[in-house]
Amino acid sequence: MSKTTTLDILQPEQPLSGPGGSAYSYDSYASLGEYKDSKDWILYYPTGPKPKKARLLIFVHGYAQANPAAYGGWIRHHVRKGHVVILPRYQNTLWTPYPSQYTKHSTIAIKKALERLKLNTLGIEVDTSQALYYGHSFGAVIAANLSAQYEQLELPKPIGLLLAQPGHGIFLSSRLESYHTIPKETPTLIITGEHDGVVAPEIAEEMYSTMSHLQNKQHLIHFADSHGKQKLKADHGAPCYYLNEFDLKLYNPMYLLARMLTEPNAENYFCYWKFGDALSDLAYDSSSGEYAFGGSEKQLSMGYWSDGKAVKPMQILG
Repeated sequence: MSKTTTLDILQPEQPLSGPGGSAYSYDSYASLGEYKDSKDWILYYPTGPKPKKARLLIFVHGYAQANPAAYGGWIRHHVRKGHVVILPRYQNTLWTPYPSQYTKHSTIAIKKALERLKLNTLGIEVDTSQALYYGHSFGAVIAANLSAQYEQLELPKPIGLLLAQPGHGIFLSSRLESYHTIPKETPTLIITGEHDGVVAPEIAEEMYSTMSHLQNKQHLIHFADSHGKQKLKADHGAPCYYLNEFDLKLYNPMYLLARMLTEPNAENYFCYWKFGDALSDLAYDSSSGEYAFGGSEKQLSMGYWSDGKAVKPMQILG
């Protein structure tokens, strides 16, 4: 009998059901919007069949990753689960506008998209008074800013907040001093990767320390695992899932490098997509809470390699 080697061991596949799983209610999607410049927007909505009602998710891209293709798999997943996903664009180039303007530009873009939704252009009922806010890297910082300032910015009230590897580099002024104004009932998750290598983990820790008032919040970390053929890197690109069908030809050196170094993996299904689904279900249906909070296997499991060995589970940091 031949001995099993690392090359024979495959990553966990996407679950068939549950948060992060492939049980989709909608087969396809369509898009709408203007996405040529900063302060522009694009939204994606489910079709096949078109729903009568949809949940609202505002997804904020990372620095230099304005091309929706960077998060195509993640966006498509939530759209096919029944969300209208708004993607605001806050950058023109790598250098413009200045980072202190990112939250303002995101706000303008979101408001344009909301005005279009209020016209019922889609033929889908969407409650624009509340929304989920998800973001990656600099986008996570912006998502937190929007959630904390939603009243003065006249944006939808946050009902779920997912911050994937929040960071802002040297641009400290882009982050609020405190996030104590996020509504206390907003379920909030901050996720970091063991080998991020791009943003300092202290940023997530500092942001989390100002959220003590939140009733449901956790800071988690996922780990690298080299047990199988395709290693789980737990790096800064882990939340990305590049899809050509979302490509709007917005390229820059950082985007192209990230695309070259990133590939779809179990971190998508068992971490970012799972938590995105769980927060949405908790906010809209009061369900799936055990996948978002509590420290159970449902929350912390990263699945199993094809030889039956468990992938290193996540850990709660706070």
